Amino acid sequence: MIIDSGASVNVLDKTTFERLNELNSSNNAIKLATSRAKLFSYGSVAPLPVLGKFDAIVTIPAVSNDVAPPIPAQFIVVDTTNSGCLLGKSTAIALGLLKVGPIPGPDLNCKSPQHEIDSILVSIQQCSVCVYAST
Repeated sequence: MIIDSGASVNVLDKTTFERLNELNSSNNAIKLATSRAKLFSYGSVAPLPVLGKFDAIVTIPAVSNDVAPPIPAQFIVVDTTNSGCLLGKSTAIALGLLKVGPIPGPDLNCKSPQHEIDSILVSIQQCSVCVYAST
């Protein structure tokens, strides 16, 4: 799952949605509701084909002592295969995965811009996101 600070919605591709449904029992399959959302990939003029939407509870495994509480989020499922998934800006902020603005704390002097980028990449590599469909 990719965090997209420019996305206002959370998006799953059809392949990932089908895998989520395989993990659930047949009694607990995720049912899609109709969505009127029009989604466009970056730079595209044609909308992505939308299959529907569902509500979920999203959590992240603890990678430090700062554990974000589970949050409700809506996901839009697009009719594309293996195109990847996006976690939108508001969900990423609510989970503590994305911070916008200056970094708080006494040590604001980084060794170099590359050092700062390396620290961010290490933090992102240690994260994964768990999505549970609301029933």
